[in-house]
Amino acid sequence: MDKLGHMLTAYTISRLTAALYTWSGIERSKSTVYGSALAMAYQTNIEIFDGFSSAWGFSIGDMVANTAGASMYGFEEGAWGEQRVSMKISFHPSMYAQYRPDELGSTDLERSIKDYNGQTYWVCFAIASFLPKGNRVPQWLCLDFGYGGEGMIGGTQNPVVYNSSGEEICFDRYRQVYCSLDIDLTRIPTNSGALKAVFGTISFIKIPMPTVEFSQKKFHFHLLYF
Repeated sequence: MDKLGHMLTAYTISRLTAALYTWSGIERSKSTVYGSALAMAYQTNIEIFDGFSSAWGFSIGDMVANTAGASMYGFEEGAWGEQRVSMKISFHPSMYAQYRPDELGSTDLERSIKDYNGQTYWVCFAIASFLPKGNRVPQWLCLDFGYGGEGMIGGTQNPVVYNSSGEEICFDRYRQVYCSLDIDLTRIPTNSGALKAVFGTISFIKIPMPTVEFSQKKFHFHLLYF
């Protein structure tokens, strides 16, 4: 989950900063390079500081994920001149944060960033862009595949926690895979510059849609999944 978070961050920074460079008048090919480079510089700076921290340390895995996210954006721009495959995130409050608010967050904002149990990372495919020209599939319709996990109240293993009655609680850690439809806001036709800016800015957030969940715990259909 952490590595997907790094990948999403690098991809999103690349995409948004490249769009800003293009808006400012820089040609698109250069904007792509500058956006990806800025994302890598930002992420690498964090990893260097982590390397001097006794609590964290430098992570090769994090750097690989950062590079993958920035490269994903650059490759698609170079190969297709558009983002046919994008990355997004969704979040819903989980029951686990209450047991370790210091680790998973004590407010809704903190939990949306720190509580991996409520996060889902998505790889989103713009369906029409992979079909022959002239197809009638809406340009904005996407097919998404998501990844999540639950039962995580610690980084690599769960510490012992207790309920209000003093009884020990054990949580099973398990993976979740999702399949869902989605809307790529950047592909919605509009002549409004303001709307384009808003759609581009929030394009990393998954739109709640009908979703199928697969895991070792259950097979479940969500009418709307956040």
